Amino acid sequence: MNNHTVTIHTFASAEAFLFYYADNKAIDILLLDIEMGAMNGIELAHRIRQDNEAIQMIFVTGYSDFIAHGYEVSALHYLMKPLGDTKLFDVLDKATRFANKTEKTILLTIGGESMRLPAKDILYVEAFAHTVVIVTQSGRIDHAPDREAGDMRGWRQRIRD
Repeated sequence: MNNHTVTIHTFASAEAFLFYYADNKAIDILLLDIEMGAMNGIELAHRIRQDNEAIQMIFVTGYSDFIAHGYEVSALHYLMKPLGDTKLFDVLDKATRFANKTEKTILLTIGGESMRLPAKDILYVEAFAHTVVIVTQSGRIDHAPDREAGDMRGWRQRIRD
């Protein structure tokens, strides 16, 4: 078992998660159950996969009937309840390794919404007055600087990491 620093968010339903996720895309690992309110975990996984192929999904459930559906959404693992700590932590370590190997992205907050921008798509970054201009293969993004990477030095570090 490796030591990792994590931030854990719990949600009462799939809908509550989607409400949070609409403004907070910085999620690397998602643990899902099948029963999650009006929307089940498989439906939620399909919704997330529409815009995020990198997130590591792990189903933890008592329903073996849905195992095949986990493959449809490229779930990393399907764990059956009850489950022991060792198995859970082994799968979480694997998810962490995969999450660290995925494409490097930069998380931007624009207009109150978070978006992931693949670092490989960035052609160059310029700073003008109080705006950072990010020129990508598909266009231009004007971004007001934040405290973390408001100057060019900060942007160089974010792209390299």
